[in-house]
Amino acid sequence: MTPDHRPASPTQADVARAAGVSTAVVSYVVNNGPRPVSPEARERVEAAIQALGYSPNASARALRSGASRLLGVCVPGARNPYHAELVEHVATAADQAGYGTLLMTTDASPRREDELITALIDRGVDGLIISPTKAPQAYDHLTRHLPTALLCAAAPSASHHTIGADLEDGARQAVTHLIGHGHTSIALLMAPLDSWDLNGRVRGWKAALAEHDLPQVLIETTEWSRVAGRRAMLQLLDTPTPPTAVLAGSDLLALGALRALWERGMTAPRDMALVSTDGTESVLMSTPRLTTLTQPFEAMAAAAVDAVTEPQRKTTLTLFPMRLET
Repeated sequence: MTPDHRPASPTQADVARAAGVSTAVVSYVVNNGPRPVSPEARERVEAAIQALGYSPNASARALRSGASRLLGVCVPGARNPYHAELVEHVATAADQAGYGTLLMTTDASPRREDELITALIDRGVDGLIISPTKAPQAYDHLTRHLPTALLCAAAPSASHHTIGADLEDGARQAVTHLIGHGHTSIALLMAPLDSWDLNGRVRGWKAALAEHDLPQVLIETTEWSRVAGRRAMLQLLDTPTPPTAVLAGSDLLALGALRALWERGMTAPRDMALVSTDGTESVLMSTPRLTTLTQPFEAMAAAAVDAVTEPQRKTTLTLFPMRLET
């Protein structure tokens, strides 16, 4: 069972129903006061707490302090290496700030994302960190009363902190690097271009090519996956004049493209230059090692945690520079 489909954690109301008492009596047992509870009622409450797996200590602390010390985290999917590494760094940064995290995965569905954000708010989280599926303003109606950071976002918001990598400058770096190595036909592999925050890659790629009066070859894939990257690279290789270099919009697309080269008896960079984007461990350990545009996951995660744990700060757009590792 995945974390998103586990039964909801038991509440004081659940304990009260199981023990046949009021929620006030459960609270008195949990907090050891302020009113006395009969031995029989206390025994029933304690038995219900044990049977249901209720966590009275954490709940009691939250009730007394008015804060849960929990941050809600929403990402499209934890199986994607990009989001997996990002979540790991968010959890570490939150722990260092004295917070735990509740992770929800949205399957990149805006409707499911809204439902899970509402569930996290109902759980009483102190802040939200969201890898968004929509433009920043689409979250205002849900999260306007709760400190919120949109992570992996590249557009400003009047209501929330937005934090991401400078994808446009990164793509420009990569293409300029390839041009410097003599390439004049440089393709871009991308996921669907209706993704509202991903066009920075396209803008940077186009700008660098335009500066050198070079043609544009854009291959749009169906999804961010190895399978899609393999299919897109095979499509490029089957054209009459394949490009000599490819910028992949993500590590997963790059790894799929690398597989396609291998299937054709080719490799990078010997037969075709291939630059990846993101810099997750999955591509940094690839064979051959690919030139990669890396995102500063640790710094981005720390900035997101700071933004929601210091809500008095003015909302900002923070773009971190990307680094080209060759």
